[in-house]
Amino acid sequence: MIIRHGQSANNLLFLENGHYEGRSKDPVVTDDGLRQSELLAQFVADGNLPQPEVIITSLFARAVQTAIPLADALDLPLNSRADIFEIGGPRIGSGSNEQQWGGAPASELRAMTPRLVLPDQVDEDGWFKARSDTMQDAQARSDRVISELREQFPGDTCVALVSHQNFSQCLMRTILGLGDDAPYIVLDNTASTLVEFDDRTRVRWTNRADHLPDDLVTN
Repeated sequence: MIIRHGQSANNLLFLENGHYEGRSKDPVVTDDGLRQSELLAQFVADGNLPQPEVIITSLFARAVQTAIPLADALDLPLNSRADIFEIGGPRIGSGSNEQQWGGAPASELRAMTPRLVLPDQVDEDGWFKARSDTMQDAQARSDRVISELREQFPGDTCVALVSHQNFSQCLMRTILGLGDDAPYIVLDNTASTLVEFDDRTRVRWTNRADHLPDDLVTN
C-alpha cells in the first residue's frame, strides 16, 4: 500500500500563492496534515483498510510525521528507507542558487519518535549521500525498492510505504511495467493506493481518501 504524506507547509504555500518561493527545505506537516494523518491511522485501526504489518517511511519530515500516527495506532516499529524520497532529493535555495542538501541528521529524526528505525547510512550529515537526483535516478530507485520489497516480504504481507506524489508515479510505473508516457496519478494528501502481488499484479484502488471529510481533502 502506497500512502502519500499529509499536507505539508510547502503544499500549503503553493495552494495559497501558486509558487514555492520561500519554501522550506524539509517542510513539516500543517495542522490539517497532522489531522489527515490521524484520521488515516484511525481508519486503518478500525479495519476500514488493510492493516499493514510493516510500515516504511521516507525520511523527509512530512513523511515521518504522517507515518507516526499509523505506527502508534498499530503499535508497530516505524521502518525507513533513504531511497523513497521525493524526486530531486533534499535541496536548499532556489533557482540558480539551489543546492543539494544531506537531509535531516539522525538525531533530529530520532527525536521525532522512538519507533523510528534508521538505515545504517543515516548519520549527523543526513541521509542523502548522492550529488543529485534526476528522473532517471528516481526510476532506478523505484525499480530497486520494489524488487527488494518483493524479495523480502511474502506476497500476503501488507507493507505500507509512506512516500511522495511524484515518486509514487515511479513506483506505479515499476509495478505495472509502464514507460515514461504512463498516465499521471493524482494523489491527495494521505490517500492510499493498494497493489496486490500474487499470480498477477492487481491495483485494487488508487487515491483512496474516504477517511477524510471534504474540507480536509488536499493535494
